[in-house]
Amino acid sequence: MAAELGAHRGDHTQDVVGAAARSLPGVKRRGGRRGDAEFQRRFDVSRTVAREVAKSLETAKVVTVRRRIGLVSQPVEEWDALSTQVIHWKLHSTHRKEQLRTLTELRLAIEPAAATSAARYAPIDVKSRLPLLAAELRHTGENGRLDEFHKLDIEFHSLILHNSGNEMFASLSTIIATVLSGRVELHMYPQKPKPEALDAHDAVAQAIWQSSPDNARQAMHRIVDEVAETLQLS
Repeated sequence: MAAELGAHRGDHTQDVVGAAARSLPGVKRRGGRRGDAEFQRRFDVSRTVAREVAKSLETAKVVTVRRRIGLVSQPVEEWDALSTQVIHWKLHSTHRKEQLRTLTELRLAIEPAAATSAARYAPIDVKSRLPLLAAELRHTGENGRLDEFHKLDIEFHSLILHNSGNEMFASLSTIIATVLSGRVELHMYPQKPKPEALDAHDAVAQAIWQSSPDNARQAMHRIVDEVAETLQLS
C-alpha cells in the first residue's frame, strides 16, 4: 500500500510539473516569476511537492532560481531540448507543431544513419529479429490493433538505434520513443498505417538483415519523409 501511494504521489508531482511548465510566463521572453508558495496555492499541493516541482523545472532549465527573487522563467529556447520531459511538455502545448518539426528533422538526421550502421554492425540475432518485427507491424496495423502496432513500432526503431554501434544514437532512443508515443497521444497518427509506411519498414528490416547499408539508409529516409508529409511539415 505504501509503495502504491508513493507511486501515485510521484505521478501527481509529475502532472503538476507539466502543468506548471506549460503555464509559466516567459516562453517568448524572460522575466516571469514563480515561487514554491504560489505553486502550493495554484495547484493545491503540499510544500514538499511544490519544492519537488521547482527542482524539476530548474533541472529542465525551465526556470532559474535567484536569491530573494525566487523562480525566474526562461525562454523556451533555453529549456533542455533533449529532455524527454521537456519534449512531452512542448508536444502538449502551443509549441506542438514547431516541436514536431524539429523532432522530425532530428529523426531525418539520425535514423537513416543509424539504419546504415545497423546494417553493418548489428548482431545477427538483431538482424534476424527485424523482419519478424516488420511482419508483426504489418499484421497488427492492417488489422487495426493499433495499441500493439505502436508498441512494436517503438521496439523496431529502438532496436535499430541501440544496435547501430553508436552510443550517441542509442542514447536518443528514448527521445524517438517519446516522439512516436506523443503522436499517438495527440491523435496525430492515422487510424490505419499507410501501406507505403509498412512497405518502408519491411524494406528497412530486409536491408539490415541482408547487410545492405545503402538500402537501409534509403528505406529509413522513406519512413521519416512519410512522417513529415503526413504531419504537413515538409
